[in-house]
Amino acid sequence: MEQHPQKQDSTSLILMIAGGAVLALAVIALLSNLGSTVAKNSVDDQAKKDYQQKAMTAVLQPVGNVAAVDKSLAPVERSGEQVYNAVCGACHATGLLNSPKTGSEADWSVRASLGLDGLVTSAINGKGAMPARGGNPSITDKEIRSAIVFMTADTGIDWDAPADGNSAAQDAEPAETDKTETTAASDKAPAVMVNNVAGINTYAKNCYVCHDSGAAGSPKLGDTTAWSERLAKGQDALYDSAINGVNAMPARGGNSALSDEDIQAAVDYMISTVK
Repeated sequence: MEQHPQKQDSTSLILMIAGGAVLALAVIALLSNLGSTVAKNSVDDQAKKDYQQKAMTAVLQPVGNVAAVDKSLAPVERSGEQVYNAVCGACHATGLLNSPKTGSEADWSVRASLGLDGLVTSAINGKGAMPARGGNPSITDKEIRSAIVFMTADTGIDWDAPADGNSAAQDAEPAETDKTETTAASDKAPAVMVNNVAGINTYAKNCYVCHDSGAAGSPKLGDTTAWSERLAKGQDALYDSAINGVNAMPARGGNSALSDEDIQAAVDYMISTVK
């Protein structure tokens, strides 16, 4: 009977120790969880700040660049070869549209009687099928002169040599004949022949392959007989045929990049040579 209180005290002590251990573990777990939460929130906050910083940097990026240009500086002058490759070569490389072929002494000798200044003036103002400045208004007078010198470099023509009296007299007659023929041709041809720059360029780069020679049954440029039957169908019908293709001619002359306006301008130009 005297030992019973001692046994009860031992049990209470064990329970107290166990409860303290459980409480300690609970406190440790809570502290650990709190530490993880704080660390996670710190990382999230930093990531959020980094994202906001990147977003703000992207928003503040310039939408474009502005280059300061000194307007007092003159544009860079292009060489005769550069002008030729960019513009003149489209016709003069092959003698297209009756243009004097590059390097051809026969083609340029008649025109040489006009002198270099005369040829430059013709190129500036336009002549025959050639539009003013070859269709590119950005070409300067000096660049035109350089291009002509480049095209005639292999013809044996010396633009700096003084004209011989006999040669001048001999050249005078063909020059006058050429002038008369050109004037007559200009009187017959409508303004579209010279002013239709888009049509001339489209023809010179695409249509000429067949229409210059009448290949594959195509109506030859300037051939009134070949065009008369087609003109009877009306201009809209000609547009439609050129855009969609007809007989041996593929749609858009085989160049799908040409717009309807390009095609129509080329047709207008070809028609103008037979009216």
